Amino acid sequence: MHSYDIRARRYLFYFLLSFTILSPPVFTIAQTPALHFEGKYVYADSILGSATYQYLMEAGDTVKHGEFKFESTEEHFEESHIVEGISIAGNYSNNRKDGAWTYTHQKLKLTGIAKLKGLGVNYDANGTEFLIKASFRDGKIHGTYELVRRKVRQSNPADTLFYARLQYADGTSTGTFLGFTPNLKVNGQFDEDGFPHGDWLLVHGSGSEEQMHEMRRYDHGFFSKHFYISDEELVEIKHAGFDTVVTSGLGLLTHLRATPTYFRALDYTPLVIEHAFDDADEKAIPLDTVQTRVVQGNLFLERVFVEPAMHLGKDVWKGIGGSESLLPVKLKVREFAFSPDEFSLNQKNEKLLIETRSLIHTVIDNPAMEVSRFMNPEVGFYYGVLGIYQQNLEKISPVVRFLADTAAEYIDHDAILFHNVHQIRYPEAVEYQYQDEPQARHYAFPPELKATDTRVLHKHLNIVYTDVNRILKILEKAVQNYEIQGELARKERNLIEVRDSVIRLFMDVDSSDDYNEFHRYLRDSLQYFMEYSFAEYAKHSSSERVANIDAVQDCYTYLLTIYETIANYHEKLDKLDQEYTRSVWNPYTFTHMEERVKSRLYDVFENLLLPFVWKDIRENISCDTLPGKLQQLDALLVRMTDLRWKDTKDMERKLRRARKDIPTSLEILGLRQQIKW
Repeated sequence: MHSYDIRARRYLFYFLLSFTILSPPVFTIAQTPALHFEGKYVYADSILGSATYQYLMEAGDTVKHGEFKFESTEEHFEESHIVEGISIAGNYSNNRKDGAWTYTHQKLKLTGIAKLKGLGVNYDANGTEFLIKASFRDGKIHGTYELVRRKVRQSNPADTLFYARLQYADGTSTGTFLGFTPNLKVNGQFDEDGFPHGDWLLVHGSGSEEQMHEMRRYDHGFFSKHFYISDEELVEIKHAGFDTVVTSGLGLLTHLRATPTYFRALDYTPLVIEHAFDDADEKAIPLDTVQTRVVQGNLFLERVFVEPAMHLGKDVWKGIGGSESLLPVKLKVREFAFSPDEFSLNQKNEKLLIETRSLIHTVIDNPAMEVSRFMNPEVGFYYGVLGIYQQNLEKISPVVRFLADTAAEYIDHDAILFHNVHQIRYPEAVEYQYQDEPQARHYAFPPELKATDTRVLHKHLNIVYTDVNRILKILEKAVQNYEIQGELARKERNLIEVRDSVIRLFMDVDSSDDYNEFHRYLRDSLQYFMEYSFAEYAKHSSSERVANIDAVQDCYTYLLTIYETIANYHEKLDKLDQEYTRSVWNPYTFTHMEERVKSRLYDVFENLLLPFVWKDIRENISCDTLPGKLQQLDALLVRMTDLRWKDTKDMERKLRRARKDIPTSLEILGLRQQIKW
């Protein structure tokens, strides 16, 4: 027995020895020492920065494993005080994102005084920060996912402008959702398959603003019902053309990932609200308010549903690899697809519309036509015809663009066209001006457009396009004759540009920040003056226009400067108001209260003389009179500033007896010579 044990042990030893020699070595990642990289790194194939990360080498390939951090900073040289930067930080496990990750984009403006810190210099900064916080498991989003956009003030996070928090399980949105902006709060939930489900509550408004509670009901991704809540009662919001009833049987039920197209379809749909409230009860919210807030809700959900991982046009996680793309939220919708012929015809209609409107603009915006229509009755007549076509094409345009948009396939076309299409009618005669006399002349316009069928639209647009081309050939000679005049044509082109710029400014077409109530008060009178003065100029002969154009150009250029002058009056009046206001301590309420000083004097200024001067300006707008009128306004402001620090008791007694008589009040204030009555 003893010799047998020795032999058995010997054989076992030889077996283990041979197995060890013949078997290849086995190492785990945990046993392999990690290497370290620190240096330049290109993120998303285009952004150069620096990165530090740990990695392993396997079969000649780099396998990120451990901590990762990327940073890129750009200084805007044209604005040296602006700094913009991106940073990404997280952890890799065997080349797959795992654990907590953060993406940050900051755009900051350096402010304040430089502060020494060791051998460095620190500045405070104001600006904005966009932040995504995510949790990964084996390369898939798993856990809490947060989107944050906020202000940075004095180098600290300040007001949150946008926040959204989702929950994910292996890349699928699930569980509760929470989001908000300064004027909106959103709560909802997703089912286990990643579809929005149940009642999503959107609370619009904040602070003193009247709130609106909106409820969107999803049936496993299908937007099935829509309400707003008034006194705990549900008021249904119906979307014309957007099928919100799962069992209706209309259209083809389709699964899709959220896209901007889906939300455009929602925006296309007119809202229809039926309620049993008496408007006097103030329970019913105005339709335009509901429409505005529904659009705000759409914009918020679109940002979250469509682009949960996008920023600055890039998928923030895809740029460094190691994870699957975070897909948009899943939805369901009824699809009303066009036939191939309908689709083709819709595209042709949009092209026809664009080309026809472009042709009309070549005439309407041509200085030759602007001038010639006042001199040549034939040009004036056809100019009027094109103006009528232009107005009707504006009415048709939303329908044509809707049908050409892929979003139209998520909407019942007949239902939405029923709500959106206006009947297009043409007059029997065209009215126009010639030599200050109104003229009227018959014109054979196309038949009125009643139907909303794609083919009927195509036929109508073809007729209009053909007729516009015919008119342009008639007007071509007038344009050629005008262009021969050369230098005058060039000057008049500039003149029209300046004229239109003045009108755009005073009509606030571009929503300027410095537009105020005084611009609004003068706009109609100024527009009338611009149009009248140009018509008067244009009806003269070429030689007379050559002699007068520089003066008209100077006039219009002066009116451009007047816009800025009037913008400054708002600040001047605010400053004067502050001069005539003082702060007084109220011992009973323990607060400072504002009160008017020299109230009778200021009341005469604010409610009698200032309105009189502005009215005088509005009723006498011209380049000859406006400088003098503005001088009167300046004289009034200077006098009021001067009187603030003088003894005006006797003057105020006289103003009380004057009973708001303008000439007497001007006399008392010593302005009878400066301001003409």
